[in-house]
Order: sequence, then C-alpha cells, then structure tokens
Amino acid sequence: DFVDIDMPHVIQTASKRVLSSAVDDLRVEVKEIAKHQISKLAPERPPPSYTNCVLHALKAVRARFLYTLFPYDKSVWLQLKDPLFYVLKALSVYPPPVQPVFFLVQFLLMDHWDEYLLVRFILVFKSSQFLSIGIISTFVGAALYFQADGKPVVFPVSIFSIALFVLQVLVVWLAFLL
Repeated sequence: DFVDIDMPHVIQTASKRVLSSAVDDLRVEVKEIAKHQISKLAPERPPPSYTNCVLHALKAVRARFLYTLFPYDKSVWLQLKDPLFYVLKALSVYPPPVQPVFFLVQFLLMDHWDEYLLVRFILVFKSSQFLSIGIISTFVGAALYFQADGKPVVFPVSIFSIALFVLQVLVVWLAFLL
C-alpha cells in the first residue's frame, strides 16, 4: 500500500487514486524500457534438450523440498499453512525404515558447505529422533504390553532396521564433522 494508515481517511483515498494512476503509467513505461534493454542484451540460446528439462525438474524438486524444510524467509506460522510441510514432518517422525531414509535423502540434497543448514539438520534430526524413537516407541511398547496381558512381548528387530539406525548415527556424525 502507498499510504500511511495513520493518515485521515479523506487523504488516504485521494492518495490512493493519484498514486494508483501514476503507478499504472510508470509500470507500462518500465516494462517497455526493460523489454528494449533485454532484447539488446539477450544472447541467442538453443532450445533446451530433454536432459536439461529433466535436470531442471530435479533441481526444482530439490529446491522445493529444502525450502519447505529450511525456509529462509518464513516463520513457523507461515510454514504451517503449507501442506507439504505436514507431509515432510510426518515422514521425519515416522518410525524406521522411513525416518532414516528420509534424513539420508535430506542430507544428500542439502548444501554441505552451509554451516547453518548443517547445524539445523542435526537439531531437527535429534528432535525427530526423540519423538519417533523416544515418545512414539514408548506408546507403542506400552500398547503392546497391555495387549499381551502380562506375557512377554518381543518387538521384532531385523538386521535391516539396525543397519538403518547405524546409518542415521553416521549421517549425523558426518554432518557434525563437515
């Protein structure tokens, strides 16, 4: 908006009318000048090939994934309005094998030279691990115990799940060492 909210109402409406007509004219002029300048500077480019389109699409998916998880210009409240945010957060706390694979993919996609992202990755990883391995597993274990009526319950653990847990630990240490 072009006006101050503390102005008297009469001055606000008059300012809006004057400025909106001037802005429309200014927009047209700037577009014409920009088109003229760009047409002089733009080099001839060959049409994009199929591999460039695929690479571009993969880069766009990577950018959307990382921006949803680590936005530089959004508050938490604005993130909560994005449905993809909920999907990615659900994947980050879903028990193995989903959580380790999710964080491995996240680690592989992020910039390893950005210290802020590495520290934030470690913090988000540890908090997600606290929720999934700590709290959610506690409720699952309690439910299995009460369902078994006091009989011993053995939760199935496979070599695959142990390997994924070790992979999680290695990824976090690698992020820490970078």
